[in-house]
Amino acid sequence: MKFLNRIEKIKSENKDKIVLARCGAFVVAVGSDAILLSELLGLKKTCIRKRICKVGIPVTYTLKYLQLIENKGYSYVLYDYSKDTKEMIEKYKYIGINKVEEISIDCSSCENYKEENVIDIFELLRRKEEEKNKKGNAGKE
Repeated sequence: MKFLNRIEKIKSENKDKIVLARCGAFVVAVGSDAILLSELLGLKKTCIRKRICKVGIPVTYTLKYLQLIENKGYSYVLYDYSKDTKEMIEKYKYIGINKVEEISIDCSSCENYKEENVIDIFELLRRKEEEKNKKGNAGKE
C-alpha cells in the first residue's frame, strides 16, 4: 500500500485528529489536515494531486510545531513511516479539546493549484522524442 493510501486509511480511523507522519527528513500532513495546519501555523501548502494538499515540517522543528498545535488545542496522532518496510507505526498521540472538522476542499481557490499541476514525465519524454524526430526529418529534406 502506498504512503498516501496509508495516510488516508489512518485518517479515516482518526477523523477528529490531525494525522502527521514522519517520512524521511519531514513530518507531513495531507488533505484537510494540511489545509488546517496551513491556516493555523502558516505552513506552505503544496498540491500533490487534485484535491490533495501536503504540508511538511522539517524533523528538526517537529517539537516546536507540535507544541503550537497543542497550544491551539487540537488533537493529533504522529506516525513513523519506514520506506524500507512500508510500515506506518503510531509513535505518539495527543488529545486536545478541539476536534478537527471536515474541511471542504476547493482546489480552484487555492493559490498553489493549477489545473495542469500534475506533470507526466512520460508524456514530456514522448513530446521531446517527437520534437527530436521532427527536427531530424526536417534536416533530411
